[in-house]
Amino acid sequence: MRIYDIRVDYASDTVGIDSERPAFSWKLESEAGGVFQKSYRVKVFADAACTNVCWDSGAVESGQSFDIVYDGKKLMPDTRYYFTLTVMVGENTLHSGVCSFTTALLDGHMPGQWICVDEETPIAPLVRKSFCISDAKRVTLYFFSYGWYELYVNGHKFDGGMFLSNYSGYGNVLFYDVFDLTECIIAGENCIGLQIGDGYNKNLNRFMEHWEDPKRFIGFLSIERENGEIEKIYTDETWKYSIQAPILSDNIYNGETYDARKEMDGWSAQGFDDADWSCCRLTEEEEKLFRHIPGAKIDVYETFRPTKTYVLRDGSYILDFGQNMAGFVRLMVAENAGSEVTIAYAEELKVVDGEPALDDFTNRNAKATDTYICRGSGIETYTPHFTYHGFRYVRITGLSAVPPEGTIVACAVHTAFDGTAEFDTDNPLLNQLYSNALWSMKSNNIVYSSDCAARDERTPCAMDLFAYHDAAVYCADLHNYFLRWLWSAYNEKEATIRYPSWDGQILVMTDLLYHHYGDTRIIETMHRHNADRMHQYMRQWPDAKPKKDDEVLFGDWCIPNVPGEYETSADSRYEVEVAALALCAACMADMETVLGNAEKALQYRRYYDTARQVYNELFFDPQTATYSDGKQTPNILALADGLAEETFRPQIEKNLLQNIRNNHEKLHVGIFGTRHFIECLADAGDVDLAIRSFFGDEFPSFKYQFDKGATTLWEQWYESGNMASHNHAMFAGAITGFFTRLAGITPAKPGFSEIAVEPVFSKELNRLNTTIETPMGSVKVHWQRVSGKILLQIGIPANATAVVSLPGEPEKHITNGNFSFEIKELTEDGKDHRQRTGEYSVAG
Repeated sequence: MRIYDIRVDYASDTVGIDSERPAFSWKLESEAGGVFQKSYRVKVFADAACTNVCWDSGAVESGQSFDIVYDGKKLMPDTRYYFTLTVMVGENTLHSGVCSFTTALLDGHMPGQWICVDEETPIAPLVRKSFCISDAKRVTLYFFSYGWYELYVNGHKFDGGMFLSNYSGYGNVLFYDVFDLTECIIAGENCIGLQIGDGYNKNLNRFMEHWEDPKRFIGFLSIERENGEIEKIYTDETWKYSIQAPILSDNIYNGETYDARKEMDGWSAQGFDDADWSCCRLTEEEEKLFRHIPGAKIDVYETFRPTKTYVLRDGSYILDFGQNMAGFVRLMVAENAGSEVTIAYAEELKVVDGEPALDDFTNRNAKATDTYICRGSGIETYTPHFTYHGFRYVRITGLSAVPPEGTIVACAVHTAFDGTAEFDTDNPLLNQLYSNALWSMKSNNIVYSSDCAARDERTPCAMDLFAYHDAAVYCADLHNYFLRWLWSAYNEKEATIRYPSWDGQILVMTDLLYHHYGDTRIIETMHRHNADRMHQYMRQWPDAKPKKDDEVLFGDWCIPNVPGEYETSADSRYEVEVAALALCAACMADMETVLGNAEKALQYRRYYDTARQVYNELFFDPQTATYSDGKQTPNILALADGLAEETFRPQIEKNLLQNIRNNHEKLHVGIFGTRHFIECLADAGDVDLAIRSFFGDEFPSFKYQFDKGATTLWEQWYESGNMASHNHAMFAGAITGFFTRLAGITPAKPGFSEIAVEPVFSKELNRLNTTIETPMGSVKVHWQRVSGKILLQIGIPANATAVVSLPGEPEKHITNGNFSFEIKELTEDGKDHRQRTGEYSVAG
């Protein structure tokens, strides 16, 4: 029995906690079942000896193990604190040992002066600052740059992740970085080096919020000496830069050009002669609020070797890496000085004049080409610094021979997907859809949640995220990543209200993170900063009726159409907006309830009822018991969002199922209909129909994409058109039902302190194995058919409970541990009846 995964503010990286009232969390692990926490005690200290107490929670009789909010002396910025955790489990006392966290700025103000590179140039400049230290107990860097940067300390690249500083919309809030450099610093002379690229500057297109004017940055080094004194080194005119640098240009769409002949050995190390370097210039910048949200590091997390190499007649090579991804190629070459090696990227391949060629139509105007100019010094390794591409295939030109095995690998870049779920069945189509969805979510969750990875767009598309964020939080621990997204959404320069299916994502995600992670402070924070904006959603349509003349509504975006054209992708526009408005009202009512605002909660509940009534008045035909002439998505939304009247619900479900069967079991849904498809049909009693519809042989289906070689999800059901990315995440909502219905796992209480388990045993598969990570620990559901019976195994983490619902049986409340059930399947009168036999038992 032990305490593990101890976190501060939901982050395992506890350097840079930017909260005056951080929250503590932990998990319990035990080989035995029925393990519950009786009490906890958190003590926070100002010293490593744990004598100077800042907060002592006392022994709190509670089973709560997350969202334990600090309530002690005021925390100071840039300070290391120590804490211990004591947990009583039965008669056992568990101790954490001494843990620590370091606070960040806390007040949102960044000391130092804004400085800039005093030249307008596409070159990524090198910046350095030398300083001397006699003794140092702790050295911390606080830094923000408008251009993406890489950090070097004493001649070595610091492993702080990629694409720093993070995108924030560049409105009122900027996301700064915090790095503990203590292990990199020596007594005597030291050097901080920076290489600064473009990132999201004005060279981007109209889709993105971007920054303008020169590359500029601000920050400081905090040096805590052994005697406790603090010395700070701020950004000022003594920082120096050079544009004699190897990155000649960089752009996230077009790629990077790197001239290795211009590399400057030792430029970021001690003792380097920078006498001919220029001094940075002071510059003005309007006041901003600086925030740091720890975790969610961007880096290379997977690499792939080519599965095929094509040698072309012109001496170039096309490499197939077997997986569509976001990232770039790492190249090892040994060519003459000045030789240019170019790497062009594409998602697809075609045949031209009898040989393979890149099919780069999904790039649109993005050139997606990296160029490396060789230094001519033996084996050289190149990895792009400030760009990424969506690709499966690359074309390499400029090599003098076939690249040897292992010299060219594809690097997949994304935000850390910690605690990635396990999902595996005996149905390869389900497994492929899960893999494709996961890869699309990884590829489109890098610096922010984007729509696509390849073309000249990659917008922070809230509507796309609206359609799949439920699936994302099942697939991985994305709490802090999505918290950062919420701050970015709040931070837009112009907080305009477009429509609920877009901007309502702020409300829906806030509520989602509360229920999935048990984070009450996210509601408090977002409500405090977004209350007025939240209320606007309700006020813009006081009668909950859509604006019929609004032609920009996307509705159920990307329904099946051939080819995949932008102009013909919208469907059920008004139904989607009224349903989304109702969902926003429900989320607001939920959040006001959590905050204890009963009167406001009642107001929003009434508004939800109004929207529900409007949805039925506008779109429901009581004579036929169907919505919008039987279209799939309006009926699915009515059932999924609770908009349908209960008296009509059975007939609506029956008619929806019959409609799909009459349509030859083919889909006619966009991103929102797809999101609820499995859940809705499972609740209506025919999850098998949902799975067959997903995987029909003909267009439109996911199998149609698989048969075309898809390893990620397409933007459209069809492969071509003027809006046809082949790596979009918005359809990843399709797999939500894999977890909530096929495995049957949902949070019965916020944070999964109580877990609902109600699996649906589809005949389209005979085995399912699912594990998800929750704030309480791992939840496991495994079932398989054996000799006419279903054997079900459930694993519930220590300190949690579960409610298990099985066919024909009352709810069973169980403790934690490993449990086994046996379910006998009977077939009578052509119908499937499932009856559980025998008592449940704890495995082992």
